[in-house]
Amino acid sequence: MTENTTVTPQDIIINERIFTMLLIDIIKQRDDREIPEETQNVAVVGGKVAIPCDITPSIIGDTVELVLWYKDDFSKPIYSYDGRARTYNEAQHVAIDFLNRRAFFSTVDRPSVLAIYPVVPNDEGSYRCRVDFQLGRTRHFQTYVMVIVPPQSMRITDTRGKILQDRIGPLNEGDPYILTCEVFGGRPSPSVSWWKDNTLLDDSYETTARGTVVNKLVIPELKRYHLMATLTCQSSNNNMSIPLTTLITLDMNLRPTSVRIQDKGKPLSSGKVVELECRTDGSRPPADITWWRGVEPLRSNQNQTDGNWNHSILSFRPSKEDNGKYLFCKAENPEIRNSVMEDILLLDVYYPPEVMLRLGNKLRHSHIEEGNDVYLECNIQANPRVTEISWLFEGQEIQTNVTVGVIISNQSLVLQKVKLASRGHYYCSARNSEGYCKSNVIYLRVQCKYF
Repeated sequence: MTENTTVTPQDIIINERIFTMLLIDIIKQRDDREIPEETQNVAVVGGKVAIPCDITPSIIGDTVELVLWYKDDFSKPIYSYDGRARTYNEAQHVAIDFLNRRAFFSTVDRPSVLAIYPVVPNDEGSYRCRVDFQLGRTRHFQTYVMVIVPPQSMRITDTRGKILQDRIGPLNEGDPYILTCEVFGGRPSPSVSWWKDNTLLDDSYETTARGTVVNKLVIPELKRYHLMATLTCQSSNNNMSIPLTTLITLDMNLRPTSVRIQDKGKPLSSGKVVELECRTDGSRPPADITWWRGVEPLRSNQNQTDGNWNHSILSFRPSKEDNGKYLFCKAENPEIRNSVMEDILLLDVYYPPEVMLRLGNKLRHSHIEEGNDVYLECNIQANPRVTEISWLFEGQEIQTNVTVGVIISNQSLVLQKVKLASRGHYYCSARNSEGYCKSNVIYLRVQCKYF
């Protein structure tokens, strides 16, 4: 063509027709039965699968006349799309009974797809679509659909084989516990894991001889934080469907965490009734509270409970003999062995003085003579310690007088070189915050000394 040549619209149309005819001849010379390499698609039972088939003409102006779908070794098509002498909207769709109204060939999608819903296990296999064009050569696409069968069911059992569900227990704090989650069905074999909230506890599992998959969750020791914990067994063999799950909640018996006798530093008074309070917390159900004096059980008269908190009131009349003994408050959850906690109170019992007067060692009444030294001892038992000790002779208080030989040293009275005038009645007395007490009376006999 020279520079002065003029190209008309008719020339362009003619050239396009010639090009198209040449292209058709080239395509027709090829083997229209050539099948491309098989692709793979994955579907889940109950879900949807879209098997691609490109029906876009490679020749401008060409149209699709017929699409046939084959599966595995079926000699007849399982689905057909007939567009001959029809528009896309008027095309005829025909499926065999196997698809049971579950399949539809969508020409709207790009590429077009044979959509199957819901997928069943028998849908697995090799699918081939054949596309016949009005002008172009026949086209083939082949796809293998692998169908995943999710796990069907699961059960949770304890060591005795009892099937567990929802809330279980109550279990005892401190005990070991084993939960077995067994999963049935699934292709390929599913994984089985244990979770607490969003925390993975155990993802080890094994396949049994029966074909089930098992995960045993071993809890070496149940802790307080396991109370009302929700444990989830989860099983899955794909990331397209919701995992199969079963939840259980742990109900538990708990040990007491504390026990305390209130006002432990307060002294008690002998013979006076006192109310002692003991409080315990942390036990579920609330702990039983018992009182003990040494190994002797005591009876409490009031017990109150609020949640897992409990307290007990003991009405107690201590005696002098209780001073220095131990009082125990014990809290125990009767559902849990060896769950006793105790608090100890060393009894500090106040009582009035008890006073006993006696002659000093090695002295005898029958051997006291004028000029002898005499020792008198005032033995006192008291709590708290006495604040006052008095010595009396014939009802009159005696004071230390070294000149006349009278010496008072704490709980002792020394009479030096006694005279006949020293004969008479002696006694001592003592006082503390609890009271006053006089001793027994000793009559001192002083014999004349003979030369």
